[in-house]
Amino acid sequence: METERDPVAEAKKREKRQEHLRRRREWFARQLMYPEWMTEIPRDLGSNWYVLPRPEGIRCLVISSRGKTISRKKSGSILHNFQSALPNGNRHQMKQDPCILDCVYQPQKQIYYVLDLMCWGGYSIYDSATDFRHFWVHSKLSEVPIHSVNSENKFKFAPVPRFSADTAGLRKAYGGGSSSAHNFQMDGLLFIHKKTHYHFGLSPLCLVWKDAKTSRFFVDSSDGKTVPPKQSCTLYCQPDGKVMSLEGQVVGTLTQQVVAQAKIRLDCLHKFTVDRVSISQNSGIEVVEGLSYAGPGSKARVLPDSWSKIVFQSQARRGRTPSILEIAKRCAVAGAIYGDAQTTAIARNQHERDVNEAKTKSMGMET
Repeated sequence: METERDPVAEAKKREKRQEHLRRRREWFARQLMYPEWMTEIPRDLGSNWYVLPRPEGIRCLVISSRGKTISRKKSGSILHNFQSALPNGNRHQMKQDPCILDCVYQPQKQIYYVLDLMCWGGYSIYDSATDFRHFWVHSKLSEVPIHSVNSENKFKFAPVPRFSADTAGLRKAYGGGSSSAHNFQMDGLLFIHKKTHYHFGLSPLCLVWKDAKTSRFFVDSSDGKTVPPKQSCTLYCQPDGKVMSLEGQVVGTLTQQVVAQAKIRLDCLHKFTVDRVSISQNSGIEVVEGLSYAGPGSKARVLPDSWSKIVFQSQARRGRTPSILEIAKRCAVAGAIYGDAQTTAIARNQHERDVNEAKTKSMGMET
């Protein structure tokens, strides 16, 4: 005789399973280094930074391990589970050691564009400087047959070109604002400090910049064409009602009345609209004006937007983002004035409090 199912117990089991999967996805989402948005131009940009044309597509963490390759989106969910020519990436290479790459997948071309490399053949280089990691991106990818598609390599892999962020390098990366210069659709430029390590989470030593020529999503939109009338963002609502950005900055507070009327579930992500970001006359710091609740966040997301993104998007809507000409001038001046030693110490000390622990966990986590 079959025992009757307890619907309450079944619901609790489902909820517990969903929470486990959410936490697992969040763990993987936090294994990527996220750039801040360039709301101000670093003084040493021309001497201490690299610039990369940023491919448009799906940012993902790629791990080859146990004879298979798995790519995970920024949400931590699986994008592809496939065979690749990366070490330990297919069933014929199971004796080799794993790899971890930071990539952008372009669905139209079915290519993984490699932005960074954190582990190759079991050798971790999270704590190596950018110049060494990017050297390995090009040298190691040239050693394996990842440029063609076959039964042991379902998708092509290609390194993203890297340039010193001087005047000449910026010109090559920008390419006149045309995607045809790099054989892929661009989504702005990525700047990364030459001496920084690969840090989990937000890093001020990695910056993203866009304009209307280099990105269809210069101003945030769902389709890259129609700009919404109001700026929107996704933020984390704490149990006490405080609304937080990715870096933990308080953007606003939900009153108990708003929470009750809208039946807002706290301790999770929610969508908001913003009128603008301005300078407070009282404190002299940037604050959000007209923060309004817009509904629950997407279940596909596990991390909120960063404060720098909110500021950049507000600037973009008002035509106040740094222009490519302003960046070029700073590159030219910085190259003549600043030396590499000036900010190396900053780069080495950035986020040291948890990098080693998180890195150890990432090497042991199953894909």
